[in-house]
Amino acid sequence: QSYAKTPTVRTKRTPSALVVEQACWRWGHYLNGRVGSLLVKHIDARVVKSTISQIAGTQSRNQASKCLTMLRAMLSYAEAHGQIDANPAQGIQPSQLGATKSAPRDRVLSLSEIKRLWVAIENARLDTSAAAALKLLILTGQRRGELLKAKWQHIDLEEGRWTLPAITTKSRREHTVYLSSAAVNLLRDQRAITSNCEYVFKSQRANGQPIGDASLTTAIARLQGRKLAKQNMKAPLADMPRFSVHDLRRSFATGLLKHFDTAPHVVEQMLNHAPTDRLIETYQRHNYAREQSEAWQAWGRLVIGNVAKNNVVHMKKTNYCAIQHE
Repeated sequence: QSYAKTPTVRTKRTPSALVVEQACWRWGHYLNGRVGSLLVKHIDARVVKSTISQIAGTQSRNQASKCLTMLRAMLSYAEAHGQIDANPAQGIQPSQLGATKSAPRDRVLSLSEIKRLWVAIENARLDTSAAAALKLLILTGQRRGELLKAKWQHIDLEEGRWTLPAITTKSRREHTVYLSSAAVNLLRDQRAITSNCEYVFKSQRANGQPIGDASLTTAIARLQGRKLAKQNMKAPLADMPRFSVHDLRRSFATGLLKHFDTAPHVVEQMLNHAPTDRLIETYQRHNYAREQSEAWQAWGRLVIGNVAKNNVVHMKKTNYCAIQHE
């Protein structure tokens, strides 16, 4: 509760609901079993170092670094409230424990790879919501967690707009996605399937809830034949260089810059990145709605046209790509 109400050092804002959810997951997955039963006064530097070293050595170096940051914040809270005299995690560097951050990813899917992915999604027997979500990620470039929690009440298919409330976004700013015709058609089909649920991408397992983040990770792994320990080389994308769900967002941004010379500041707004320059954030209020809308429409046309080229693509209940070019 304290974490959810405390502004971060970098953004000066309280964390979004998504970030809080991720922090809760990290605590449950990595830390609770190791330190959850300890009294805070019994957590010393040795316990902190041992815990982070174990996570780095047996699970994830990147997550170990984030867990150290979480422990440091929790112990700072305890120190501020007189529960301990000093923060034992202060001064401990992740690099000392093998918990270094992973190198920034730079994987970008080419148009031909996006085409292969789209066709693979169409031909594979994926969960209906997972398949639609992956295609909408390709078309909109939005964050996975924010897209999966999308509700019909925030989507206007007639106007072609999806409004993300500030409380649901990582940047804690309301964000509008100007949906391309391709995205609108995809959502109309999804509406016919999930009209009885408030969430766009409803879960088949949890009644009234959206599918989870892991659903898309699993779907991509399956298409690449990486769902099991040994790769299945018969999978449709087994020979494609490895990519993650988040790489679709990077591919979207790169595609706008490469194919349409979309201004970088417009792309940043389309991705709903918080401005790094406080002066710009304070005084530049123009939202470039027209430029964003045009860019999304152009990208949608490019993706669908590229998928259709030299192929007959039979999309489930859709009518915007079942064409063939000689």
